[in-house]
Amino acid sequence: MSNDRFWFRVWQMLSSLPAFCGNLQCLHKTVHLNNRGLQKRNRISYARRLFQYHTLFERGLRTFCSSVAERRSLETRPKIKQGLRYRMRVAYDGTEFSGWQFQENRRSVQGVLEQVLSKRFNRPVRIVGAGRTDAGVHARGQVAHFDLDSFGVYPNLEYTLNRMLSGDIRVYDLQQKEPIFSDPRNNWHAIFSAKRKIYSYRFSIARELDPLERRHRFHFYRSCNLERLYDSTRLFLGTHDFTSFCSRNNFMKEMEKNMHRTIYRLDLVHEGGFHYRLEYELNGALYRMIRNITSSIFMVASGELTLDDVQEILQAKDRTRAPKAAAAHGLCLERVIYDDY
Repeated sequence: MSNDRFWFRVWQMLSSLPAFCGNLQCLHKTVHLNNRGLQKRNRISYARRLFQYHTLFERGLRTFCSSVAERRSLETRPKIKQGLRYRMRVAYDGTEFSGWQFQENRRSVQGVLEQVLSKRFNRPVRIVGAGRTDAGVHARGQVAHFDLDSFGVYPNLEYTLNRMLSGDIRVYDLQQKEPIFSDPRNNWHAIFSAKRKIYSYRFSIARELDPLERRHRFHFYRSCNLERLYDSTRLFLGTHDFTSFCSRNNFMKEMEKNMHRTIYRLDLVHEGGFHYRLEYELNGALYRMIRNITSSIFMVASGELTLDDVQEILQAKDRTRAPKAAAAHGLCLERVIYDDY
C-alpha cells in the first residue's frame, strides 16, 4: 500500500470515530438512565459526566483528524509551475511594525501584506521582499513580488489592496511581470534581480527637535562638526569587508559567507535649516550595517572618535570594536534599483 493511500485510510477511520462515539454515548445513556437501581440524582450526575468526557474526546479527535487532513493537503499540494509573477513597490511607516520579516504574534510588513493578498485571492499567497528592514525602519521604495497560479485578469488590484491596508502602508507601481518559467534563473526576482539600493538616514542638529519629525528623524543633540562628519563618510566609499559593522542575527547566517559590500555613494545632503540626511547608494547591506556605520560617523562628528579610529575599526573586522547601532527611526529604504523596474 502506498504512503498516500495508507494515510488516506487512516484519515477515513479516524473521521468515522466521532459518529461511533456518538452512538456509544446514546447506548450508555439508554442503559444507565433506565437502570432502576440508580437514584435519580446519581443518574443525572453520571450522564452529565459521560457527556462532558465524550465532548472532550470528540473535540480532540476532530482536531487530530483536521491536522492529518491539512498535513496531507500540504504535502500533496502541487508547487506553482505555471502562472504569473507580480511585482510592486511598497511604502510604509515602520513605527508600528516589528520589521519586514514575518514574525509570530507580531505585526510585520510581510505578514500584513500576505494576510491582505490571501484574503483578496481566497488562498494563501507568499510574498518575497527585496530587503529585511528592522523594527522601526521606514521605506518609500521597498520592492516585493508574489506568484499566482492562474492567468486571470485583476483590474484595479492596486486600488483594492490599498483600500484593504491600514494607513501606514501602501503599495504602488504594481505590475504583472511575466509567466513563471520552470527554470528559476529565468524568473524576475525581488532579491536576486536587484542591482543597487538607496538608503537615507535623516537627522537634525537643532537645539530642540520638531515634534512632528520625531518618528522619522534622529535628534543629534550633541555638538556636531559637519566638516569632520563629511570627512568620515569618505572612509567607507568603495568595496570593503564590513564585518566590524555587521550585527549578528541568527536568522541571517548566510550573510556570514561574504561580508564584502560596495558603497558607490555616501553623501551629506542639507535639507534646510538644521535638517540633514546621509544618503547611501550600495549594492547591498549587511544586517544593521547602515545604522552601525551611521553611528560611527556621528561619533566622529561629536569628537568621540577620530578618522584613524574609524579606519582601524574597519580594518579590524571585529564587531566588538565598533559602536552600537544608531536609532532605527532615522533610517529609510528609499529605492531598490533594477535594470527594468
